[in-house]
Amino acid sequence: MSHKKRTKLNKNSGQIQFINHFGQPLEKYQAYTRATEHLDKKTQTSYYSRLPGFFMYLNEDPDTVIKNRQADITGNDMLTIERYERKVKNYLKVLEEKNLAVQPHLNVIQGFFKNNSRRLRLEMGTLKIAITQKRKKYSPNQDEVKKLIDISESTRDQLIITLMFQNGILPVDLANLKIGDYPHEPWIYYTKARCKTGEPWHGVSTPDCCRLLNKYLKKRGGKIGDPLFISRENNAMSSEAISEVLEVLITRAGFGSVVGFVPKCLRDGFEDALVDAEIYHKVKEAMMGHGSGIEHQYGSARKLEERVVEAMRKVYPLISLTDQPVQVDNEREQKLDLLLKNYDAFIRLAQLMEEGKIVIKD
Repeated sequence: MSHKKRTKLNKNSGQIQFINHFGQPLEKYQAYTRATEHLDKKTQTSYYSRLPGFFMYLNEDPDTVIKNRQADITGNDMLTIERYERKVKNYLKVLEEKNLAVQPHLNVIQGFFKNNSRRLRLEMGTLKIAITQKRKKYSPNQDEVKKLIDISESTRDQLIITLMFQNGILPVDLANLKIGDYPHEPWIYYTKARCKTGEPWHGVSTPDCCRLLNKYLKKRGGKIGDPLFISRENNAMSSEAISEVLEVLITRAGFGSVVGFVPKCLRDGFEDALVDAEIYHKVKEAMMGHGSGIEHQYGSARKLEERVVEAMRKVYPLISLTDQPVQVDNEREQKLDLLLKNYDAFIRLAQLMEEGKIVIKD
């Protein structure tokens, strides 16, 4: 992917700021090229998106950083030798204050030094840097998510936002979605394994998502099994690329200073909506992908499917982004409500009859 094409994403992107600061793009520096030339495409993307901020914080370009590091480690003064370790530690504190995850940035920074030369690697262990920072939770409301939708320049980005907010799907799982994984019609139950945990999430297609999906695919084209989300260069989008798109939109919408407003918080908004709708906690866990084998607690997968569809219909007014009324089949809905409301009572009655505690007489 060329630098020229990448920088069309947004005028405030880290790469553009880097060029404005140092006068040329990141890939023009030999130290950056050495550090990334043997990495896979996904890891290169991570380096490309995260390193510009580090170099601007240092006010040193990549070649200067490596030159200075080489000079530092040849001396005998430990304060000088550990100079960049201290700089990195302070930089990570800045990221923490912005409520950004520390570990991914630390990984690429360490990789930059080590990939230039193993003897230049940072000895961060002696400084006891906390890398398990927990993100502060922030749950955006409907109006905030609608604002993200309104400023999105493409149907693809609108679909990404809507899937995260209405199905609780993380960027890493969005990057793994294929054409055909998500139903084209609303109120259809589906399952998909989460990438990191392998646990299934039990989802239901929503009217908003289906409308945007069909609109997006009409322009995008492709066939069943192709990656659902692609870049402007027709490359499959990685989770980092999806997160970067969302970060840009969050900033454009004026939410950049809101503590905790990061891409992942769209999933938190979905979870909180399930809580506000008083969805039974086991069903909520299934819809969030927190537990496997949960269908056995309902007697069958079909019973769980009915519960999940019912839950989505109930929570949908809290997460709808179009202000359109929910269209339902009233007769079918009434039958489903009756079945679900009395399901537990039916099971208990059957157990009592089996135990001989209840006898039905003619």
